[in-house]
Amino acid sequence: MTNRAPEDLILSLGHEDPLVRSYTARLLGLDGAKEVERYLKNVLLQETAALRRVAAQAMGELAADWVLEPLSAALGDADLAVRAEAARALGRLGNAMAVPELIAVLSDPDQRVRAEALGALAALGDARAIPHLTQAMQSPDVATRRKVASALLTMDARESSSAMVQALADPDSGIQDIAAEVLGRWRVGEAAEAMVQALPRARRRRRLRSAGLWGCCRTPPQCRR
Repeated sequence: MTNRAPEDLILSLGHEDPLVRSYTARLLGLDGAKEVERYLKNVLLQETAALRRVAAQAMGELAADWVLEPLSAALGDADLAVRAEAARALGRLGNAMAVPELIAVLSDPDQRVRAEALGALAALGDARAIPHLTQAMQSPDVATRRKVASALLTMDARESSSAMVQALADPDSGIQDIAAEVLGRWRVGEAAEAMVQALPRARRRRRLRSAGLWGCCRTPPQCRR
């Protein structure tokens, strides 16, 4: 069977329904999981970038142990869409062994690839990524800041507390809410004071209460205005 199969067939090799995967494999003349593995690895080496991209996507959907190595290699693909898809797929894979490679991709020249790598690191939640996630809180992209802040919310990343305090003044109210919740969970001492300084009076009390910091401020009259 040629490797120039339609893209939708290649994607279907990673379909969530095993019956769809099995039927697709038969259409492509593939017999068993090992042949599917060899086929997708081969497609990932094809000249056509679109085929390499869908192969990476299918591998991410399969989430099998063998996909880690070819997807990690695809992070260095010449095509930015393939690199971005490989980073996204590694995030779905959930294997912490991909963390060093994803951290290295944070220096990729393309912003989209860097954003996908950050998203994958956020999804993996590995402590080695915390310094890089903290730095990403300064990203000009709101979606990236939200994704990173949400990841730090689920991690015991207290070394990021200063970045979270700064995020209380983020232009995006959703990020403000996440930062308040993070600091409340961590019971960061300066969080209440930072909220008093950063938040408009109308939202101050609600945020302090939701973060569990109501009454923790060293200047109670300011908190209650």
